[in-house]
Amino acid sequence: MILVLDNYDSFTYNLSHYLEDLGAEFRVFRNDEISLDEADSYSAFLLSPGPGLPVEAGVMCDLINRFSGKKKILGVCLGMQALCEHRGMKLVNMPHVLHGQQTDIEIINQSQLFTGLESRISVGRYHSWAIERSEIRKEFSCTAWDESGYAMAVE
Repeated sequence: MILVLDNYDSFTYNLSHYLEDLGAEFRVFRNDEISLDEADSYSAFLLSPGPGLPVEAGVMCDLINRFSGKKKILGVCLGMQALCEHRGMKLVNMPHVLHGQQTDIEIINQSQLFTGLESRISVGRYHSWAIERSEIRKEFSCTAWDESGYAMAVE
């Protein structure tokens, strides 16, 4: 069973619909409505987008600290930023905020996440914080970049 951690963002519902389409079993909890002990009963976590910085997202950072390396965790937007910060990568405030804008990203290392997609795709952007290329640690693989050199996917 997957725990979807809702960081108070409406995109969480889109992610939930994707999980439904895949036939996955999951439950959605807001980031301040579940304890770490309750979270322990789930086999995997999906960390949603949300406003602000990872440290401001309820139990999310504590969840990562406790379960990283023990359970599967996928982070989207704020969730990915939190996972990167947990591994010592630094977030930067983007000089040009991209809220509700479409841009292209380049998929540079094929992964299961991008199976069946072209190497260049258009995506919707809703963030003002990012991980720069120079911050990606050698034990990780960046699987997608934007044209400004910000990481769009990290494994």
